[in-house]
Amino acid sequence: MIVKFGSTITFLSVIAILIYLGNTFHSLYNLFHPEVCVPTKTARECIYPLVDKRTGKWPLHGLHIRVSPTSDPFAADSVGVYQNKDFDLYKEFDVEVVLKLNDKLKKNINKVLLHAVLLPSDQRNRSPSSVEERLLQSSKLTVFKVPEAATFNLVSDEKKEKEKSTKTPHLRSKVFLAAVEDSLVLPLSNLPHEIVRFLKMERIDDKHQYYPIFTVDEMSSRLKDQVEVRLNYYIMILLYIPHKSWYSWIINCLSKGVYAFGFLFMLPQLFLNYKLKSVAHLPWRAFMYKAFNTFIDDMFAFIISMPTAHRVACFRDDIVFLIYLYQRYLYPVDKKRVNEFGQAFEDEDQEQERKESKKVQ
Repeated sequence: MIVKFGSTITFLSVIAILIYLGNTFHSLYNLFHPEVCVPTKTARECIYPLVDKRTGKWPLHGLHIRVSPTSDPFAADSVGVYQNKDFDLYKEFDVEVVLKLNDKLKKNINKVLLHAVLLPSDQRNRSPSSVEERLLQSSKLTVFKVPEAATFNLVSDEKKEKEKSTKTPHLRSKVFLAAVEDSLVLPLSNLPHEIVRFLKMERIDDKHQYYPIFTVDEMSSRLKDQVEVRLNYYIMILLYIPHKSWYSWIINCLSKGVYAFGFLFMLPQLFLNYKLKSVAHLPWRAFMYKAFNTFIDDMFAFIISMPTAHRVACFRDDIVFLIYLYQRYLYPVDKKRVNEFGQAFEDEDQEQERKESKKVQ
């Protein structure tokens, strides 16, 4: 009898994978179709929802949303941003709030937490800090942009770290709360593991009863919903971003200032065109030179290795040039106007016409 060892290993591996997949599908099925407990005379092996006995539905609750720099939602520096004492779990709601950052939150911007507090129906009119049976779900509100992964040359196989951009704090502009509206009687001995950590139970009337299951839905958050915190940039990078020295910080701030003011110095001509509703005459040779000079640095910005801020700054004149082209299309050309070089082309045209008329005579 010949036993092939390799075939046996393959067969056992396939069996193990099938068992794993079967267990996974079984867990998913139980998650979406949980086992319903059948009450007995003692009713101690089931947990019941704290629903209204008349309607069999969840009653109104109290919902409070707070922001705090610590895990304590009621700390001295916490801020309340929303409250609803008649919160209905069966209705979707979309509310817009304005978050005002106090000094403590600004100082600990990288630790800001959002706390969602759900109060039981019979205590929804009380202060949430005085209710012991409150349900609390917390989520980090501040996100720092993750540095880009390292890259390496595929030909030479020499690893080279890609230039890392400065991480800046971003606030999640959208936060999603999710609640389970089903009021099921669940078996105490066979609870789905995925919801156990969200269950808050109490022993009432000799029965195990649970409060509504709700949580912060992290999976619905999107990168596009992250908004940069608009603190003072230079103070922020001084406080929260490490630097090699004071000289490094000063150079960094000065370079950003050069990029910003350099862009502002390009705008006066566009402003004059807008106010005068006309554009100064520009010969085609000068126009083509400006167009070539505008776009040639864009090509080198992608070829030559340079800081990201400087690479982005190369597109300043592109924006100005495109706006100028639109103004040139929108407004008439005024040859009487003096351009940025102090030249007016109406006199040159008149002189050229005089010379041509003399030649004709």
